[in-house]
Amino acid sequence: GSGLVSSSERQVTYTLGEAQAWFSHEDGGERYYRYIGTNMDWDDAKTAAASDAKKYFGVRGYLATLTSHAENKFLATRFNDNGGPPSGWLGASDSASEGQWKWVTGPENGRRFWKNNGSNGQYITGSGNGAGTPHTVSKSCVNQTQAWNNSGHGSNDIYRLTYGYTETLNANGVPSNNRRFANWSCYNNSTGYEPNDAGGEDRLQMTGSAKGGGMWNDLPNSRPSGDGVYNVKGYYIEYGGPSTYTNNFADRRLGATFRINPQECALVRVD
Repeated sequence: GSGLVSSSERQVTYTLGEAQAWFSHEDGGERYYRYIGTNMDWDDAKTAAASDAKKYFGVRGYLATLTSHAENKFLATRFNDNGGPPSGWLGASDSASEGQWKWVTGPENGRRFWKNNGSNGQYITGSGNGAGTPHTVSKSCVNQTQAWNNSGHGSNDIYRLTYGYTETLNANGVPSNNRRFANWSCYNNSTGYEPNDAGGEDRLQMTGSAKGGGMWNDLPNSRPSGDGVYNVKGYYIEYGGPSTYTNNFADRRLGATFRINPQECALVRVD
């Protein structure tokens, strides 16, 4: 070539890539997740997750609500703590009415997904939010690794509560019979079922690597930090919702246009 360089001014638009924790939800909306590694009471975590200080590009968050196998597995494998997800609070509680487990944050606020404790537990079917319909089926505890196909986040003595029938999941991990997703763990060498309300446990924990990782357990409002099975290291924040939800992302890509002046060898932002 001639070696000549044009001295004319050029304009370049640079678009930031997608955040790594984006998830395409089964309701058609987009979600983004953060894990905050600060131990605090569930009530305080619920308030902190929705605070101005924890907004993500102007969008207000909420304690995470996990409504499908796919979403639960995504969150459990996205964040790592000693080979599994860190133990953290999720946005569900039965404090309003014992045994009536509901999501109490975000777009699923008010959706009941489980009734009763232990061996009397019932799963819930129904579309949308609200009470839904409870169902009683036989339950059993199966190996976490086998049941969830999540090798690396379980061990031979970690069990997950499952049901006495064959269930088909669609492409988004949603049960075909409109069963509202739950992912309770088992304990006492697979002979006990969560939730068990031991000593008054009304808040939802995602278990960490010490208990298989990614399963659910009920705990009291306050728990210490650390690596113990029933300790809580932090909390999960979720952002976004379906198209009808008020706190959504207008565009998950952030753009900026720059003017390049070869005479000055500098970038000047113009928008």
